[in-house]
Amino acid sequence: MVTDNTSKRGEAKVGGFGLMRHMMSFVDSIVSRSKLQQALGQSFDGDRKLYEQAGYPQDITYRQFEGRYQRQDIAKRIVNAYPDATWMAKPTILDDLDPKETDFEKALNSLIKQRRLYHYWRRVDRLAGIGQYAVMLLGLSDNEDLSKEVTASPANELLYLQTFSQDHANIAKFEDQKSSPRFGLPLQYDLSINAINNDQIRGPRNLGTKDALDLRVHWTRVIHVADDTLESDVFGTSRLQSVYNRLQDIETTLAGATESFWKAGYPGIAFNQDPDVELDPTDETNFNDEIKEYVHGFTRAVKLRGIPPQ
Repeated sequence: MVTDNTSKRGEAKVGGFGLMRHMMSFVDSIVSRSKLQQALGQSFDGDRKLYEQAGYPQDITYRQFEGRYQRQDIAKRIVNAYPDATWMAKPTILDDLDPKETDFEKALNSLIKQRRLYHYWRRVDRLAGIGQYAVMLLGLSDNEDLSKEVTASPANELLYLQTFSQDHANIAKFEDQKSSPRFGLPLQYDLSINAINNDQIRGPRNLGTKDALDLRVHWTRVIHVADDTLESDVFGTSRLQSVYNRLQDIETTLAGATESFWKAGYPGIAFNQDPDVELDPTDETNFNDEIKEYVHGFTRAVKLRGIPPQ
């Protein structure tokens, strides 16, 4: 079950197609993207900088995308909508049109059920939508170092699957040989298995609850998924990128409305200290703490000292 490691929704890509263009434009794209980011939100010859005033980030990191996905309901829905719809109706894979189940179909259906293939495809589909790509590790029974290429063997059995986000699947090395059909595609990955939750580990070993394991993995042991690719066959586009500003607007507007309600419900109060009374530092600190609790908390009583009634 080793396939080429680049794919898009609804189509499988053959390694090497369009890769030279990807590599040749890589450096230029970084420079042009940097200039584009700097010009975003600017008008009137740069005198008005909307992004700066509105607090929109010029460059959005993976951690920012992931933060939106984890904490904002609309962002999570945007990322999950297509994967949930795609994998809700399981695909039917046939060896031929004969209604009688063939040996291949029987073995495939058994593998799908035992290894929960569609469950993992749904997960890696979601992860690919958060960042620029995601990968799925194929745990095979060849007992070889994961950094080595998989050799074709009927004895190779799929033992487990594990999904990794872009943040935990760094591309360590690209194919730089122009004569290779995989020119420009990943050769090696550095996968970081964070064992905070044992339920996330689908492997032959228990890695514990605190340990972290970094693995160098050959591309033949990985399925690389990139959604909404343009010039690159490796790096896609986050599903949150085009709507990131609107997501921030929603959060800012709702937070502002909540704060306005809080401020309107409690307009505030002024305290005037009697000039003839001096407070020692301890009393002044305690008094300031009481005021903060009165303003920000639910306490509605303040012990006054040396402050005349209003």
